[in-house]
Parts: sequence; C-alpha cells; structure tokens
Amino acid sequence: MVLYLIKQERYYRMLLPDRVKGQYWVKDFDEKGNERNLLSIEAVGSEWIIKSNRRAAIVGGRNAIVRSTVVKPMSFFNIRIADYSHRVILFAEPITPDRGTYFKFMLRQGASLRIGRDNSNEIVFHNEFVSSKHAVLEYDGKSWSMK
Repeated sequence: MVLYLIKQERYYRMLLPDRVKGQYWVKDFDEKGNERNLLSIEAVGSEWIIKSNRRAAIVGGRNAIVRSTVVKPMSFFNIRIADYSHRVILFAEPITPDRGTYFKFMLRQGASLRIGRDNSNEIVFHNEFVSSKHAVLEYDGKSWSMK
C-alpha cells in the first residue's frame, strides 16, 4: 500500500510492505527542513493501524481526535499537525500491477493525451477516484494545457 501525506506546499509518499509486519512512521519535513516522525503505522494481526500522538492526530467527525484506526486501501484521513495551520490529508492507495507500467511519448508537434480510467485513454489510472474520461492534456508544440 502507498500512503500520501498531502500538505499545502507539497506531498510525501510512503510505501508500506506487502507483508503486514513491523512499525513505520509517516514522515514530513518541518519549516527548517528537518525530517520528523508524524504518525505511527503498526501491524496488528493482518491489518495496518495508524495511531495519533502529540505531534499529529487523525481527526474524525466533529473534529474529534481518533486515537487509532485501520488503514484500508482507497481511504482518506484528515490529519492535524501541531504548529501547522493548513489542512492535511492522508490517502491510502493499493499497489496494483499497472503502477509499474510506463510508456514514453515523443511529441514533436501539437498533440492531445487523454487521461482516465478507461483503457481507451493514452494515460490510464485504474483508480475509482478517476473518471473514465477524466482530462485531456494538450501540447501545442511549445506548452501544455489541460481540459
């Protein structure tokens, strides 16, 4: 499973092993550039459990702090980081075989690349949050635009 910690100025990516075992940290960098541990991810039985602490907390309904919860693929978590005023999201995504498939596009003139979940697109994301015909990237020979 891949975890994405999404902050206003950047996102952080963390890969959890296929075998549910051990303890890991979701990390980021503070405003001085120092790496810091935010949220603990621990294997409990056959599940990954994310745990709140003093530095970062999972926020549930009515802004209540959630002490711990199961991390399942395709789930979102609202996160509150101490001394950080912007919204933070943690997203969990499964690792699928198509994640390692890459294509090289050589564009010398104007072109359009369709993006979506449907296999008729040039760039395909098998993800339920992506529509079948999600977007079109257009290249006019000088710059890119998106529809």
